[in-house]
Amino acid sequence: MEEMMKQEAERFETETQALQEMLNENKSQLKGLREQVRSQKIWDRFLLCNGTPDPTVQSELNTFTSLSIDETKNSTSQNVSGCLGDVEQALDLINELEEVMTLDKQLDLNEGHNKFKEGIDSLQGLIETKVDNVTFNVMRTAEKFADPDSLNLLIEKESPRVKFSLWGNLAKNPRQKSFKLETDEFQMEIPKTLANADVAVRLIHTSFDFLSPKCKSFFSQKKKTPVPSRVPSAAGQQNEEGATAKPADPTAEETAIETVENVPEKNENIAETQEKRPETPSDTDEIEDEDIVDLRAMSTVGGVMYLDLLKLPPQAKKVGNWVIQDITESALERIPNPTPEDEKEETEEAKEGMRVAVKQPLRSLLKNLPGLYLI
Repeated sequence: MEEMMKQEAERFETETQALQEMLNENKSQLKGLREQVRSQKIWDRFLLCNGTPDPTVQSELNTFTSLSIDETKNSTSQNVSGCLGDVEQALDLINELEEVMTLDKQLDLNEGHNKFKEGIDSLQGLIETKVDNVTFNVMRTAEKFADPDSLNLLIEKESPRVKFSLWGNLAKNPRQKSFKLETDEFQMEIPKTLANADVAVRLIHTSFDFLSPKCKSFFSQKKKTPVPSRVPSAAGQQNEEGATAKPADPTAEETAIETVENVPEKNENIAETQEKRPETPSDTDEIEDEDIVDLRAMSTVGGVMYLDLLKLPPQAKKVGNWVIQDITESALERIPNPTPEDEKEETEEAKEGMRVAVKQPLRSLLKNLPGLYLI
């Protein structure tokens, strides 16, 4: 028996050493792959010669984002196609940072990841600023993009990862309460209360998802299990008068003390076992709010659609050879969805809401009806 145990220990030690050598070799290969990817990215960026910064260098990224934001805020002539090109460039930088973080996690290298996350947030803010600015510039000169049939603002552009659509109510025709976009065959019906108002509808369909990681239910949170307290032994208990209570049988005293001393060891073993095994839904906190989407059980399919109801800025007026344009702040004004609570009297018009219809792709198969979640 002792000989078998000795052989088993030697075999275990040999296999452990072989596994460690394999892990070290894989780690060195990953380090080489990481350096190869970084070198290739630097070389590709050098060949482009378009001023794209290295996102892993914080100073270059901060300079790029700050200059881009200042240029965007002061620009009044950038078109939608140019804006989508800038968005694609920012998305490439975000993907590069995420690739570096993924390789670093496999190598247990977490140095600088907080700065990388800050860089991703700044690039996402840059994308939002650019899209909002070009939307406002288009709405200021909406007559240039008016549809010849409906006389309303209508523009649709797309890039490999972003689809941009904008509709504006320029004609203010009360009979025309619905419109249709070629993007995803989107159709929308507005209520009568907005048919004569200066409103616009913007639809942005992205193939990426920036919202899910910011949701509370995206990352699982472990339940806080109470730590079992140590049971005091009978020999250590005292009565109200301060005297120590002695057990009648000394053998029982030794058994009780020995059992209590073994409790922490068992609890430690149980805790280690629970940490090693994979998490199950019962190990994580339950979501109390029913309005929050449980992203542990659900995921986005086909990207994300951003639908905004906006207010049209004052349009330019032609007086003779002059064009008069009101000077307003370059900021989008979002309009909340009208509800009956906003009206003093609940009329039939007030009860109407906005209706949205999107055609389901033929390649998709859904077991249940899809849900629409407003943020």
